Amino acid sequence: MTDKEIMKEFIPYNKNKIIGPRDPIRSEDVLILRNILTNEAEASEALNPKPYNGNYFRLALFELGLCSALRSGDLLSIRINDVVDFQNNIVDSFLIRQSKTYDRVKKNLTVFIPKKTKEVLEKFVFKRPRSQYLFASWQLK
Repeated sequence: MTDKEIMKEFIPYNKNKIIGPRDPIRSEDVLILRNILTNEAEASEALNPKPYNGNYFRLALFELGLCSALRSGDLLSIRINDVVDFQNNIVDSFLIRQSKTYDRVKKNLTVFIPKKTKEVLEKFVFKRPRSQYLFASWQLK
């Protein structure tokens, strides 16, 4: 086969696909996702009511991601100590340094936690050691 024949047979991987920036998430989509995740967490908690079994993992990750607008790597670096005070209550806000700013922004970011997210985090953090990562794993070992 010659180079011209190979080029005629070549089909790009993104042919007939939409490329470029995606539309931002709509508030209706957020409400639908929140309802699905809440129902899923409550249903799995009814089936397995242990203090921590990952029931609220997805919901807590979704809620904290929405209210903070952090990248997933920054969310995964949050420890329970960051969001819980010395009396084991969820704090109103916490500081975090973004990891992907490449020295352009050297300051910490203050994340404010709304009431709905606090309620989810209280259920998610219940009786977990404070030194652990907040979103460490689906299962505690």
